[in-house]
Amino acid sequence: MPTKITITLILFTLLFSACAPATDGTAPITSPSTPAAAPATATASPPPTATTEPTATPLPSPTPIPWTSQAIRLDNAGQVVEINRWGRGVAERSQYLNQGTGLVVLTSLGVYLYETEPARLVAFIPNTIDFSISPDEAWLATSHDGGEVKLWKVADGALAQTFQHPLGRYALPWNSDNPDEYIENMGVADVGAIEFSPDSAQLAVGYLDGTLDIWQIGQDAPAASIRNDIINTVPAYLRYSPDGKTLVAITGIKFLDIWVTQRVKVSGARISFWNVDDSSLIAYAKDPGFFAAPTFLADGKTLLTLSGGIVRIWDAQAGKETGHFGTNLEELYSLEISADGSQAVVSGPANGKTVQQVRSFPAGNLIEQTEIDPPAEDSRLKQFLFDQEHYTGLRGLAAIEEQELRAWAASYWLTLPSGLVEPVQLPEDVAAPYFYAQDQTILWCKDGVLHVRASDGATKTFEAPSQKRCSGAALSPQKTYAAVWGKNYLTLVNLQTGQPQDMLGLQRDMNTVAFSADENLLITGSLAPQWNTSEVVFWQTDPPRSLYFPQRLDDRDILEIIVSSDKSFVLTLGGRIRTWQVEDGNNLVSIDSYSYSIALSPDDKIIANGDYYGDIYLWSAADGSQLAMLPGDEQVIALEFTADGSGLVALSADGVIRLWGLP
Repeated sequence: MPTKITITLILFTLLFSACAPATDGTAPITSPSTPAAAPATATASPPPTATTEPTATPLPSPTPIPWTSQAIRLDNAGQVVEINRWGRGVAERSQYLNQGTGLVVLTSLGVYLYETEPARLVAFIPNTIDFSISPDEAWLATSHDGGEVKLWKVADGALAQTFQHPLGRYALPWNSDNPDEYIENMGVADVGAIEFSPDSAQLAVGYLDGTLDIWQIGQDAPAASIRNDIINTVPAYLRYSPDGKTLVAITGIKFLDIWVTQRVKVSGARISFWNVDDSSLIAYAKDPGFFAAPTFLADGKTLLTLSGGIVRIWDAQAGKETGHFGTNLEELYSLEISADGSQAVVSGPANGKTVQQVRSFPAGNLIEQTEIDPPAEDSRLKQFLFDQEHYTGLRGLAAIEEQELRAWAASYWLTLPSGLVEPVQLPEDVAAPYFYAQDQTILWCKDGVLHVRASDGATKTFEAPSQKRCSGAALSPQKTYAAVWGKNYLTLVNLQTGQPQDMLGLQRDMNTVAFSADENLLITGSLAPQWNTSEVVFWQTDPPRSLYFPQRLDDRDILEIIVSSDKSFVLTLGGRIRTWQVEDGNNLVSIDSYSYSIALSPDDKIIANGDYYGDIYLWSAADGSQLAMLPGDEQVIALEFTADGSGLVALSADGVIRLWGLP
């Protein structure tokens, strides 16, 4: 039987691969001789005892339900605070402990340490970048901003020790004339990779400035600190050899995100091999692309790394590449080496399919290739995470009662604050379904037919012959009409009579619609073709006709539309937040805000928007003046005021739903 080595590509791999040049699998690697770093000594010490620092920060305590019924108004908007949250964040990475009886989960909020049988939260560690578990599963190490690494006891979640980079954290003002200086000094202490030694007695920590510290568990200062130009930036991977004598550090192409879009390249990828006993450099190699997922074989000296679809083979004791072979795969999901070391079995995507290759090892000659199913989900893990409120796939929310709301994903409804979860079962080929939260009706269209499914599963169909390639549908508030669209074709279906009516006048491909509460008004928003403008169109539903010529906007898609409750104005979200007078279609207010979601208070006086960074802004609908800013940390994808106006609910990209209101 082959010895299986499963290779997981973490976030750094995605970053590096986005920058890696194309390769045919035969690109050479240079391994220049380099002077050794200054030696450092390491001494053994006993395990630490728990400190008096709190063992963990508790989860946010639930707010009594119902919360205060006082509505958010213009005169108190500045007092709004976060008062509750639901959901513990989407699991970014997880790892079982003790034969599956424990589980560590990393989310945007932090790390959760669970017992699984029975389910119990042992500890919550907030604001965590990443984690590592010691081989003996006694220790959990977590990395944090500012060069901080914390060591926790797995048994009870108690904090045992804190390791700190001596420089702390600092940054220089941005200087476009000297980006290297800015990046060299920005957040120099921030932590990259962390890795335990095989005997669980040491912890290696790599920092953004290229410093590599080796901590002996229980000591107050690093046993060794390596600062060498070979480790030229933050280590993306650290790996000890099985005997603990060699430490491998991989650094990659370093980028800095500047206002989301601008990136500055600083340096290439390097792999270096270090003698743990005296911290001396054995050798290093560099590559214009990247190295990833270093994995030792059973012999303890052979190391494998991935570079896209290339497998590279190293003698870790000598620090030299001994061979490599290409796989023609876009990336590698897994790699198995046979017990006798003569074959390698690799799997990964190729031309839209998942394939498995059997290759000779170490030559890499292709012996056999077969198409296989993609890696299966761990159903047990998926269910456990969902039961612990690590919600996935949430895409929208709506107010349904005064202090009740409902969120939805493709496969379930989530009603809050009760936490009721109800499954959704749709045909596999359904595209872009519309979820009507009030009574859980779901709409979708396909091949010129509109499907309307009630909460009990009963489905009605309506003909919409012009929508053979429909891309979206929406339901009016009283369920009298459904709007169905595909590209620049709009059809209004009367659900009482079954009569479809094609609406003429669109010049842009549609993206979203909204009905007024009385269903007499329909507003449509379009996509923005490249180098062109989006448009907003006002329609009358009975009889169906356009009221105003399209309002041409900026070069961003119209993402969301809301009609005020009194039908006096329309709120749209595109490149700017705008209000439009219904009477004549004139633009009343324009707010410059980079947003992904908007909401309008029940009294039509406050506009809320959530941005890419998770911050929420409150504005006066009358004049566009800012009322308040509510800080966040994850992109807001949906916003909704509760029906009584006492709460503002935000769904973030991390699957967390936050409730804002008056204290």
